[in-house]
Amino acid sequence: MKITKVQEPLASKKSLADEEPSADKEPSADEEPSADKAPSAEVSSPCVRNCCLDHQDYCLGCFRHLDEITGWSGFSNEQKRQVLLQCRLRRKNRQP
Repeated sequence: MKITKVQEPLASKKSLADEEPSADKEPSADEEPSADKAPSAEVSSPCVRNCCLDHQDYCLGCFRHLDEITGWSGFSNEQKRQVLLQCRLRRKNRQP
């Protein structure tokens, strides 16, 4: 099995200590989005800093494909939301 470590660009990384709790924060990959959230709110990365790709180039930490990881900063908020939905499905359907 091929496993590859990847890192997101430094500009997009925040430490957990830098993040402030906020009601506007996008849900994580295993939470459901709230209906009262503004659709224009910036969608944050689902990265959990456990970047390790499987043999199909899916991250074992956030369940994004390598193309989704590298393209994240250029995606629209709608595209990011679609990626998050796919990540939830991948996490739910993953084989142990």
